[in-house]
Amino acid sequence: MSKLDRYDLRILAELQHDARISNQDLAERIGLSPSPCSRRVKQLEDDGYIARQVALLDRKKLGLTLTAYVLIGMDRHTPERFEHFEGMIGKCPEVLECSLVTGMDADYQLKVGPLSGLSARHTDPHRRCHQRAVKLCPAAGVIEYRTATGAFARLRHRSHLQPTQLEGLLPIIRAFLFCSPPNGFWQAQRSAFVQGKCLMKDTNRVMQSYGRCCASADFFDDFYASFLSSSPAVREKFVKTDMTAQKQLLRAGILNLVLFARGMPDTKLQALGKSHSRGHLDIRPELYDLWIAALLKTIGQHDRQLEKEDLQAWRTVLNKGIDVIKSHY
Repeated sequence: MSKLDRYDLRILAELQHDARISNQDLAERIGLSPSPCSRRVKQLEDDGYIARQVALLDRKKLGLTLTAYVLIGMDRHTPERFEHFEGMIGKCPEVLECSLVTGMDADYQLKVGPLSGLSARHTDPHRRCHQRAVKLCPAAGVIEYRTATGAFARLRHRSHLQPTQLEGLLPIIRAFLFCSPPNGFWQAQRSAFVQGKCLMKDTNRVMQSYGRCCASADFFDDFYASFLSSSPAVREKFVKTDMTAQKQLLRAGILNLVLFARGMPDTKLQALGKSHSRGHLDIRPELYDLWIAALLKTIGQHDRQLEKEDLQAWRTVLNKGIDVIKSHY
């Protein structure tokens, strides 16, 4: 591996701005004659500093205006579970980046997109992301996802590093990429990360339990069987309901309750409270108590690993969000 000097760094900087620049123009810009300039570019390619040359597309002209940043939480923090998820994410072409993260209440951060924006047929790109995530979650062991940001306009975007940045990064790059770590080094790093994710809060208990319930094919059917049998008033509210769509709403609704308990804004719960208030759907407060009772009963039937602490965690998490919804009645 050759050592980079100021000419190499200038070459890298220029090529990041315009990879189609002629060798003659490049040589003039960095202050070399064409032959040594060409040799340096070839050496940078051979040494791996230049991985490849690609075309940058205009996202706006292609109608790709939305990029979502998604935080992912897993149901079990084991190396096997992480490897399984990473394997499935590798098959999702819309996921541009997938990073294992620390310092936040999540396991992974995904950069998804760019996606097409508003259209006549699909009026909500966020909903399309949501629907795909709901289908992915149980299969991949995901028990939590939340969209951190939907970027409709990029205020600043750079695809290149400045030479001064490269000078500071080179020792780090060499240390990590070109030195052989001891056997088991990366496995030990993953193990330490996984262990650090095992703090059990109420919401963590609930998310793990919910993941196990979602893995049961009959969970949502059994919930509605229990809930509808709890009261004639409940059955009356569902007379003309599309139950297939309702089950999808329930899946997302439970997730919203948990996310609120984890500190997310109550915007969706406030909207739900208004739509279910006396002046709209007229869902009386006591019906929510029946809803919670039916859900806890169904959880007990489908979560074979449920413990007393898990059940109490469910009550705490659900009541916090349900109280917000009730307050609008």
